Amino acid sequence: FGKDWSWRSAYFLEAALVLPLVLWIFKAKGPSSMYEISNESEGSGHSVVEKKIGWHAVKHDLITLASNRLYITIVLGYATQTFFIGAVAVFGVKYIDQQFDVGKTNAGLIFGGVTFVTGLLGSALGGILLDMTKPTGDNVHFAQNEYAAHRVILICSIFAAPCSIISFLMDSLAGFVPLLFLGEFAAFMMTGPINNAVIWC
Repeated sequence: FGKDWSWRSAYFLEAALVLPLVLWIFKAKGPSSMYEISNESEGSGHSVVEKKIGWHAVKHDLITLASNRLYITIVLGYATQTFFIGAVAVFGVKYIDQQFDVGKTNAGLIFGGVTFVTGLLGSALGGILLDMTKPTGDNVHFAQNEYAAHRVILICSIFAAPCSIISFLMDSLAGFVPLLFLGEFAAFMMTGPINNAVIWC
């Protein structure tokens, strides 16, 4: 990709890996419009009832979300995480190049490699950790799943914030890269739990 594009190669590679999933989603069968689907039991069978969602229902849902402090908190936290990842993506390569004098190409390769590995493995491990810690069974309430997701998010935040901050205080590349790796890894681990927590609100 050249010296000015080398750090972006991680994003192109990640996009190529998820392309089959995106194509499958386009091929997957789904509703042609937005519906509210509810299952109604009739004896031993189940029937599916579909109702079109009108503006009043959408308005009611938006008001409900706006009054849900837990939802607002999670979304603001997600925005903060996205801001952190975006800021590091924009300024990371330039910082590595200027601070450690390794050249744009090497800086791009270092940052791209860290971001690719942490993004792929961190996102996967976050979801696996949530599955391992959330309660199972038929009588599990959404609130219990929410608390499990919040625990994972809290633990990841405790590691992500100090590692990321301290990494930019390091004077050597050998000290910077491992701390940045841990910080980004913990930040990406929050992705799955946050998305699930939003759904469970």
